[in-house]
Amino acid sequence: MSRKPNLIIAGAQKSGTSWLHAQLRQHPDIFMPAVKELNYFNRIGEVTADEYLAHFRSAGSERYVGEATPHYFWKRIENSPYCEPPGDFDVATEMHRFLDPGAQLIFSLRDPVSRAVSGWHHNMCMGRNPDRKGMLDCPPSMGIVDLGMYARHWDHFESLFGRERMHVVLYDDLERAPRDYLGWVLRLLELDADDEYFSAINLNDRINTKEHLIKRLPGGAELPKADPDEIKKLLEMYEPHIRRVEDISGRDLSNWRDHDLLVASLC
Repeated sequence: MSRKPNLIIAGAQKSGTSWLHAQLRQHPDIFMPAVKELNYFNRIGEVTADEYLAHFRSAGSERYVGEATPHYFWKRIENSPYCEPPGDFDVATEMHRFLDPGAQLIFSLRDPVSRAVSGWHHNMCMGRNPDRKGMLDCPPSMGIVDLGMYARHWDHFESLFGRERMHVVLYDDLERAPRDYLGWVLRLLELDADDEYFSAINLNDRINTKEHLIKRLPGGAELPKADPDEIKKLLEMYEPHIRRVEDISGRDLSNWRDHDLLVASLC
């Protein structure tokens, strides 16, 4: 009989969830299936519980059985120009109903403006934005803007799971010091990591980098730059969400709202 997962990794697009999945599945106390982004809780009715649990059939006595699907971290609302209205079910509610009471949730976040640009580029690479519409004009189904409304998504999960089961990690730390970042994640899970574990993994591996995505564009075309005016508008929209992440993490995230820095790196 398959075990239910007791570890869910979600969060922002392009915030290192693929990297984290790859590293954690090599830890002896964690079972992660080879397939990432199972998308079960946002596809209720399309995938059965048995089909979902089959991914964990090979789990043994590991302390954690987990999976990583970034898009679980999305509380859609009615009457928004940036997301489709919620369907017949709510992701966080379905997770809360299905998972055991001790399940832990890790949310990996990055600055919401860079996240929006990465999501915009990703959808373009996947052929979902053939007209190359700007971020604010993309179809709401893509969630380009709405996925960065972190306060709404976090507060909804917290209302169901409680703060003690939820953990936030920042992509900034992964970029700056991968080993320290991974060590911090393992400490959150109350797990040890010795030199043998760290020597067996590739800390410098990067997944879904811009260079990787560019190779997938038709004809090798360059990705378009972000518009500085859109960056300004996004910063205004995201300010309360940046403040909320500062409150949650206890960190000063001034760099997330640095317009000049964002324009220099994205435009």
